[in-house]
Amino acid sequence: MSVATYFDETVEKHRSFSVVELLRFLLGVILVIKGINLIGHRTLVSALVDPRSWNLTYFLMSQYITGLFLIGGILIAFGMITRIVCLMEMPILIAEIFFIHLPQGFSVWNADLIYSIIILAFLIFFSFYGGGIHSADHYVRTREDE
Repeated sequence: MSVATYFDETVEKHRSFSVVELLRFLLGVILVIKGINLIGHRTLVSALVDPRSWNLTYFLMSQYITGLFLIGGILIAFGMITRIVCLMEMPILIAEIFFIHLPQGFSVWNADLIYSIIILAFLIFFSFYGGGIHSADHYVRTREDE
């Protein structure tokens, strides 16, 4: 039995609609809002990618980061391939935390650091927990069993 199957079976035994389902939806909405924010503020993306070299790599990385926040947020909100999307979002947030927010230092005024750490914690949680009962993944799995 794989680890993912074990987590699925354990979680299915002990859950009903709960706050966790709502948190998954809110995480998806937050990621979509973050993606929309990045569309309007390209300087935030340039902090992750070397801004001195405006070339195809910079353009593709900025599109990847923005698109992953938008599409990944929608997929997480609806519970579609939740674990995979959470794993794809994590490297971006880790880079954001270590290369953008930590050099600014820990302080009460650095709320973006705390915000990014909380989002990363939820992504780690949902990469193990999965989409839940009220998700597209669960709907597809139950349809395949019938």
